[in-house]
Amino acid sequence: QMLAKGGEDTSKSVSFSIVGAALPDARQGFPVHLFSKNDANTNTAAKAVAIAYGKLEARGMYIGAEISFRDTRNELTFKIVQLEQPSDPSEHEIFTVASKTDYRVLAGAVAKNLRDNKDIRLRAIGKTAVYTAARSVACAGEYLANEDQDFICVPFFTKVQLDNVRAESTCVDFGIFNMTE
Repeated sequence: QMLAKGGEDTSKSVSFSIVGAALPDARQGFPVHLFSKNDANTNTAAKAVAIAYGKLEARGMYIGAEISFRDTRNELTFKIVQLEQPSDPSEHEIFTVASKTDYRVLAGAVAKNLRDNKDIRLRAIGKTAVYTAARSVACAGEYLANEDQDFICVPFFTKVQLDNVRAESTCVDFGIFNMTE
């Protein structure tokens, strides 16, 4: 099942298609492919996966994304697959992603941690930071392409308290899980 992420789509509407693929009577099951381009579409795609993850987790089902580049460094594919229950990400080291973070440098840190058999989290607030995090995951996949390193990305929501801000903020965390056996 392939879904082109257009400007009219919302995270919630795209998440319905992902959840639908998990249903026993689904016409089209997994994998589901989400195509995004640039920061706004990628933010919507990542949030759709996070929404679907939350809905499916409540049913004892789990999904993750293999994120890769398409034609350019601005175009991404989220290949959504079913998983066994991933490890608890609350113990993983957190890398905070800013809109100005160089995704190639972050990808190097992701790849190094995966080579060291460490699961990590990338934390992003805002569409440009989410886009940077997703690009770093795709780039890390390229860095590890010739090695026997398999990993999966699980976008999910988390609440954080920012300095000098009264209310909690919701951010997208990308759980990066080493799948190498």
